[in-house]
Amino acid sequence: MDNMTNPENTKKRIRKRRDPAYDDLPRRKSDLLKRILIFAMVLVLPTVLWGFTGLIGLNGKLSFDTHENRNLHEFDENLSLGNLTSEVEAHYNDRVPFRSILLSTDRMLNSVVEFPYKNLIEPVLLAIANSGNQTADTEAFSPNRNLILKVQNRLLSLKGGEGLASEDHEHVFRLAEHADPDYEHYGYNIYRCLCGEEKKEYIEKPIDDSYFPYVEAEVIEGRYGWLYYIEEISDYIGGGIPDEATLAETASVLQNLQASAEAQGKTFFSISLPNKSRIYSEYMPTLERSDEWAVKTYADYMADVNPAPFYYPYDEMIAAKPVADLYYQLDTHWNQNGAIIGLNKIHEVLGMPSVKLSSLPTESYPHAGDLTYMQADPRNETCLRPLYKPEVNVEEEHDNSDGGYGLFSVGAAEFYSDADNDQTIVIIGDSYTVALMEYIPRDFSHAIFINRGYLESIGPSVLPDADIIIYECVERKFYYFLQDLYTLSALMN
Repeated sequence: MDNMTNPENTKKRIRKRRDPAYDDLPRRKSDLLKRILIFAMVLVLPTVLWGFTGLIGLNGKLSFDTHENRNLHEFDENLSLGNLTSEVEAHYNDRVPFRSILLSTDRMLNSVVEFPYKNLIEPVLLAIANSGNQTADTEAFSPNRNLILKVQNRLLSLKGGEGLASEDHEHVFRLAEHADPDYEHYGYNIYRCLCGEEKKEYIEKPIDDSYFPYVEAEVIEGRYGWLYYIEEISDYIGGGIPDEATLAETASVLQNLQASAEAQGKTFFSISLPNKSRIYSEYMPTLERSDEWAVKTYADYMADVNPAPFYYPYDEMIAAKPVADLYYQLDTHWNQNGAIIGLNKIHEVLGMPSVKLSSLPTESYPHAGDLTYMQADPRNETCLRPLYKPEVNVEEEHDNSDGGYGLFSVGAAEFYSDADNDQTIVIIGDSYTVALMEYIPRDFSHAIFINRGYLESIGPSVLPDADIIIYECVERKFYYFLQDLYTLSALMN
């Protein structure tokens, strides 16, 4: 049978004509040739243009790059086979067409890639690499610190990981915030670790030494509206330093009191509270004063030379004053913030947990300063009261009509509470103990405060049942200290 009339061949020809692949083949070949030609032109065109500029002399004129402010490469006069390749490459690189556009594009692309790396990735990598270094670093945080913190916290959340991902990672502190001090406010530096931990360092206030004393009645007018009691001046300038014999006598009486208390199953110690002018000397008028003073001399002697149960929380007060005002501006006494620092000292001696002042909630209250009454110009100041153990219920035996729950009217103030500690604590002291009445009954279920002036009359009925006995005396009344110790010793023996 003829191939042309063969039915099978006819079907094949029909299928070929109807198959789109056969129809598109010429067009596809044409497109491929065009693409090859365009690619070849892209490769060859720069070289052709470069050669053309050389023919018309333009290449020689373009021997200086204004963008990079330098001469373009010229062939070395001593051209040889040894340096031919590098010379041709350098010459071509300097004169390739569109060179400045290509360089600008390269710089732009580099900056696009560099920015996220420098600001987002590199700080985290550095933090991981330096995780063992605990030294505070003054370098400021990246603007993208929050993102870094998220990455860091994610690392910390991975249990059993390495480096910063472990639970006990070492902190790397960097300066996060800074504030300059002025005459009324401390400055500070806040350092933070990427995990969120932070520490704060305070910068001392400057002292204005050009303000001289003005005294009205018993009140010293200090800087910026602060008032002081004239009775503190002698202590402030450094008077009344005790001699060796007085120091030894005082230590001996305290030691005997401690031994007597321990023999009765009791705890005894004494504490003296710093004067307002001692802690806030920056607002006092300009006066010449000594670096040594009486109570500090007692404290140093009984801490280092002849140990005795005597405490003077001067250092603790100085360390805490940047956190909050510890004394009233218009009064002779410490405020409720200061009482928390005193409470912490009592806790320390008794082996109880310390209280972090800055972590306590507060409430505002008005306070009428006793120094303004001395000026015959009563005024209030608004203060903050830390709320310590507000869940403990406290009941007082006397009302507060005398300002001390009976301390001044009947000589004692007594409190009962549902505190977990069922010991009876007795504090003998002066008006500074009033601020402690807000807190001590929240630690002990039975608390009694005795006015030192009533010690002989009230002490015999109270001291036998006491588990803890504390004698308190403010610095400006320290001349009562040894006298009261002898009275207390007679009552306890």
